[in-house]
Amino acid sequence: MSWLEEHITHVEEVVHIWLNGSDLGLEKAIQQTIDEGLFSKHDILFQLNVFRKNLQSGDIHNWSKKADLSSTNNGIGKKILCLHAGNLPLVGFQDALAVILSGADYYGKLSRKDPYLLSSFLRLVKEKELIKNGFWSTEIGDFENLEADKILFAGSDRSIEPVKKRIQEIRALKEVGEYVIRKAKFSIAYFDSKELEDIRNLVESILRYDGKGCRSVAMVVSPYSLQDLKDIIADQVRLFWSENEIALGESGRLYYQQAYNDAIGVDQLYMGSVLIQHSEEFPELDGCIHWVEGGVDTLKKIEARFSDSIQSVYSCTARVGYEEIGKTQSPSLYWEPDGIDVVSSIIK
Repeated sequence: MSWLEEHITHVEEVVHIWLNGSDLGLEKAIQQTIDEGLFSKHDILFQLNVFRKNLQSGDIHNWSKKADLSSTNNGIGKKILCLHAGNLPLVGFQDALAVILSGADYYGKLSRKDPYLLSSFLRLVKEKELIKNGFWSTEIGDFENLEADKILFAGSDRSIEPVKKRIQEIRALKEVGEYVIRKAKFSIAYFDSKELEDIRNLVESILRYDGKGCRSVAMVVSPYSLQDLKDIIADQVRLFWSENEIALGESGRLYYQQAYNDAIGVDQLYMGSVLIQHSEEFPELDGCIHWVEGGVDTLKKIEARFSDSIQSVYSCTARVGYEEIGKTQSPSLYWEPDGIDVVSSIIK
């Protein structure tokens, strides 16, 4: 058996142990995360179930093939530092797994907003000797003089330069090192269906994780007006909240936006913690979804206008270059944030 075959088998076994309760670390991490109010139980379990399906589908093996990983083309000997976000439960899992799968040495700065879940995986990985030279911490200062070969992180235009400055101050990246940065902010749905299943998927794509991920839909382009679908969308929003035991909340900023829309006659659907409104402007306000009435030509214009901020475009029917709306929040392990294959970016 080649190094690659042995390595993939080992990685798959460890991920399986972690996800399926053979190791109690994950169970404890879930409870601690819930107890401290960091993420809801439903969102955590949803994310873990996605990973279980990914594993069963052979995503780890498929990822290695897709990235052209081999015994001679790998990350062995490289130091990779991941600066993990904390906006979603286990949002850093893909980067961590990519480093481990590549064979590189993993170093991770964990978010204080999600310090337990990923750490439970990393402890098991360390115990099973998939991490030999590496460590993780919630303190960026712990990586002083690391001189990593590459640093992986997601950021906005406003946050990137301060992060780079701090990295330079502590010499966490070697002088000839490389940043791998993802900047996409939101996703778009092209919605041309009145089918109940499609509407359920649309609501899931908007509301899961409070809409805080780059895969979350913040703009809808549709040949239908919001008025055409308002009632059935409202029913599905209520159903989502009920199934996920989410109490109806209130957002002061959304309330004032709703009042402003009323005053100027903008069509909208306001439900306290979510507001869907007719608008072609950039979706800045958390919980506010912009509905654009138009066809494929309108979609193309919107894509061109906001291209740097768009992560994915979803559709109800198969369209070249677009993803299925039913897979918005359940991507494969090897999906490419900002079009970047994470394993390939490490080993190149």
